[in-house]
Amino acid sequence: ERTVLNIIYTINWLFIFWISISQVTQAPMYQDLQEGDRVTITCKSNDEYSYFHWYRQGPRMPLSYLLSITSSQNVTKEGLTAEYLDTGQRSCLHLSSSLLQDSGTYFCGVIAQQFRKSETHNQNLTDSEA
Repeated sequence: ERTVLNIIYTINWLFIFWISISQVTQAPMYQDLQEGDRVTITCKSNDEYSYFHWYRQGPRMPLSYLLSITSSQNVTKEGLTAEYLDTGQRSCLHLSSSLLQDSGTYFCGVIAQQFRKSETHNQNLTDSEA
């Protein structure tokens, strides 16, 4: 009697991460505002699937972390909203209504994540016992 054994072996999703050097641009470079104005700052990376980290340095203040965005779901924190766009090549930081304490220099930091999906392998083996 021949029995067919279905052997399935799977290498589950294997993500291999490494940090690469990205080219990052941010716009606008400078902007004058009135209190209550809406502000949008754009950060672009030449790599897909980037993680964007936003910071602000106020006048005579240390650099402070604002928020991070790593997927297509918007992140909102303390009047700021970050968007993740263009397959992670661009992020926009929106300030809905600017206040005097929002003055400062805004920085975008980028970590480019590279990943590769492994394959799933299926193999049928035949057992030839009689």
